[in-house]
Amino acid sequence: MDVMENWRGRLAREYVPFSTWVAAAFVAAGTVVGCLAASETAGLPVLMFVVPFLCALPAMSSAWLTVTLRRFLHERWQLPALSAACAFVTMAGFALVYVIAATVARWDPSENEPSFVWPGDARAAIIGLLQEAVFYVLLPAGIGALVASISAALWLYREGRKPQAGGIEAADGTIAVAPAVEANGQTGKANREERYFWLTTALGPVIVVFPIAFLLDVLSSPGNANGRVLPLLWFVLRLYYGGTFAAAVSAVLMLTLVFKRSRWSAWPAALCVGLHAGAIFLLLFAPSEGNAETQSDLPLIGGAAGALSAAACAAIWFPDRRRQTLGDTWAEAPLRGWALARHLIVAGLVAPLIAAFAYGVFVAASPWTFPDATFIGRLRAFDPEIWAIAYRIWAVVALQALALRFLLAAVVVGPIGFIPLLFLMFLFTGSLGHSLDDYVMSTPMPISFASFFELGLPGLVAALAALYFIDRERPRRAVEVGNAAA
Repeated sequence: MDVMENWRGRLAREYVPFSTWVAAAFVAAGTVVGCLAASETAGLPVLMFVVPFLCALPAMSSAWLTVTLRRFLHERWQLPALSAACAFVTMAGFALVYVIAATVARWDPSENEPSFVWPGDARAAIIGLLQEAVFYVLLPAGIGALVASISAALWLYREGRKPQAGGIEAADGTIAVAPAVEANGQTGKANREERYFWLTTALGPVIVVFPIAFLLDVLSSPGNANGRVLPLLWFVLRLYYGGTFAAAVSAVLMLTLVFKRSRWSAWPAALCVGLHAGAIFLLLFAPSEGNAETQSDLPLIGGAAGALSAAACAAIWFPDRRRQTLGDTWAEAPLRGWALARHLIVAGLVAPLIAAFAYGVFVAASPWTFPDATFIGRLRAFDPEIWAIAYRIWAVVALQALALRFLLAAVVVGPIGFIPLLFLMFLFTGSLGHSLDDYVMSTPMPISFASFFELGLPGLVAALAALYFIDRERPRRAVEVGNAAA
């Protein structure tokens, strides 16, 4: 086949936005038909925009997965089948993630009765679970596969009608780029993308919500300005507790899915990405004890806050990608293997596990750790839910330590920079645990230096572990990026 007629290259450049828009249009049309068939026309104008907006990120992810697997396509007619399979897996994955998040949010081992009681008729229970699985997982996945296959067929139809012209493409579907341009632009683009990721992680949780909360607080109580500073600070820390990983995941998804966009045109996609990240991670990071009755409101609140924050961060810091497309080798090199997602794995899994192990050894070896009804006392008694909350705190602290390391690298260079960084992480861990005081405990927890120190010490271990595991990979990553540029 002639290189001018390589349809895989055009698939990489054009399919993600085309499939996303077509899927949104089909979902909007299906919403209108469903509402009219059910005689529910009161909320039709709202649903016409909200439902496609909710489906934009799954459609974008499915199209990205299809483009990533384009090397397995030998003929054009195979594209609808591959697109349908990718959409089925993507939609089922999104449904399962929401189910897991809701299950974690409702988990409360302190209840007298278990959350799930197996009925006497096991056959009826199994049938009920299968019906829920079909309705909440398989049915959305099947609808997504149908819409994706139709989108792929429409793209092939459009390809068959338009004249074959365009830029020169390589045999594997990537665009040939001059080596000089590739080598010169590689480091700068990677730095801008990393800067966007860390600034979104550090400031994203509060960049929109904190000013709105401050204005609402001032308007609701204009005559009581003296007592608002400390509650707002605790509110900021609680937002960090629930929103740090949501902001980081939103940034990773934006850098993975959004190409050929400028800073000012990327924020609509960030709205769709931040909506799902905020809804899922606020559920995962909100402890159920003390606020189980408000769990149903968390996806709505977290989704709205996540969407606004992600859009604001994209409009301010998103790198200019107008000359990049998904098929460009030099555009994919800094993110090959989801390099930035490795920070989420280290901070969300490795570092808090090490901190939990270190604190468990400390409790087992210390003869003066007496359990009581406070947060620290229940942590000493190895209360499962309090340990789950502490694990999430240590994960947030580890991710924020990596963010501060990147932001302070230009100011403080060398081993001396670790001293203020670790001191800030120690203070952040202790204050973050105490900010959850009334949110978790039925009675206020007394704040003492001993409890502050005891919660801050494993947070310090988590920060050290995250910095160690990330820094030991920096030379290897530098070599890989250099090889990609060469």
